[in-house]
Amino acid sequence: MSRLLKTGLWLFWALAAAWPWTGMPWRAFSIPSGVLLILFSAVLALTPAGRRAAQDSAQGFEALDPQRLSWRLAALFFLWLASLKLCQYAAFQSHYGDLGQDANICWNTWHGRPFFDSMTQTSFLGDHFEPVLALCAPALRLWPSAAALLLIQCLALASALIPLAALARRQCRHNAVVLAVLVLFMLNPYLHLVSEFDFHPEALFIPAALWGLLFWEQGRLWAAGLAALLCLGLKEDIPLALAGFGLYAALFRGKKAGWGLAAAAAAAFCLIALWAIPHFAGSRVSVHHDRYASLGSSAAEMIRNIAWHPWLVPLRLLRPRVLLTLATLLGSVGFLPLAAPSALVPVLGACLHHLLSDYRGQCGLVSQYSAQTLPFLFYAALRGLAACEERLWARQGRLAAGFVLLCGAAMAFQPFYTGPFRWGDILEAARLVRQVPDQASLATDGSRGRGREDLLPHLALRRELSQLDPSPPFQEPSADYVILDPASSARFAAFLDGVGNFERLGSGDGLELWRRR
Repeated sequence: MSRLLKTGLWLFWALAAAWPWTGMPWRAFSIPSGVLLILFSAVLALTPAGRRAAQDSAQGFEALDPQRLSWRLAALFFLWLASLKLCQYAAFQSHYGDLGQDANICWNTWHGRPFFDSMTQTSFLGDHFEPVLALCAPALRLWPSAAALLLIQCLALASALIPLAALARRQCRHNAVVLAVLVLFMLNPYLHLVSEFDFHPEALFIPAALWGLLFWEQGRLWAAGLAALLCLGLKEDIPLALAGFGLYAALFRGKKAGWGLAAAAAAAFCLIALWAIPHFAGSRVSVHHDRYASLGSSAAEMIRNIAWHPWLVPLRLLRPRVLLTLATLLGSVGFLPLAAPSALVPVLGACLHHLLSDYRGQCGLVSQYSAQTLPFLFYAALRGLAACEERLWARQGRLAAGFVLLCGAAMAFQPFYTGPFRWGDILEAARLVRQVPDQASLATDGSRGRGREDLLPHLALRRELSQLDPSPPFQEPSADYVILDPASSARFAAFLDGVGNFERLGSGDGLELWRRR
């Protein structure tokens, strides 16, 4: 690798890691970077000098050891993701409904109330089956902040490079191609959609599944089975992804163990969806059933309707939005899985239930909804790459140009991460948050600060946390502290002032803080 290229890569990484803290939107960096890379790919493809430089660079990368380099890349990737996520959190651009809720559940679990959700006063296992949150709970003992969960997620996503590099080396003959796969993984827009939206336990499935796939390819079935077993605690729909891979392994790879995996995963899904979640939910009706209203009002009814009306599935997959989602998903890895069509079976198995959803974000695989699909997407890409690698390598100039083009498109379509903010507003909101004692009960009208998402992730580590209704007829909250938006809850603020039991402590970032006298 030339010194100029190495220096350029280091400068790019340093600028990408530092950019979020400037207060400018992340996409003000990612989109211009992507456009420049796309233009550079045109130079590589269309000029003789560009093609020669591409060939020389490919030969230089060929001399590197991707397995050793994967550890360094993982460390740099972790620092980059951590910079993005910690800035997002510090700028109050996280959400209670995901990060704050999970932090509250972990905090309650560590304090002897397993999976208790303070906001709903119910067991979270009746909403999502995510026992892995109990393993994340000790992190809040080391650092009592919701940001601790963000670092766990960043570490998990970065560590996925290690098994991916080992898988790529088994499928690819050239070190430069292996390194290209690792870079495409780090820049993949769907991976960053998972990273961008707060914390979700299913993000941990990405490294766990890649380790399981590596063990499977190595013939270490007991280790692969253990990895699959651990994945069952990440979320209730994980067994569907495992079942899809089991069918692929049995039907297209001739592995009898695949039948066992598919059957065990299907049984686990039925047990979780039809017994465990209803058991913890009690009389509550899952809000997630509304996302499949066109298929049925309960999990059992949806299964019956699909069984008796099998044409429902293909019809819903032919919706324009779903077809666009599948095209962009495959395009994010250069459409390589199409060179090994059978490897698309586990990809479809992992995302089929999302694609059937009525909810636009879910059927579009936005945010965390692509997490189960990504390991199998890159596995399918590697299978496709193995089928055409030599033909591609024979045209190194075009291969390098195509790789840079993919990197540019990935950067241009990065998610938002952080919007514009001013540090003066951030410090103002932070002062407001610090006035609420750790053990005090808190109620909020669900308002968001000026230009940002939510203060509640910073206030989630407490037992008594509630959301009040600021509409008439007014009721006095039982909490010690109340956070209101004076613009949308002006009449409720006047009510609190008139009752006389609360005093206004101050305001910040467009919100007001009240304390019981």
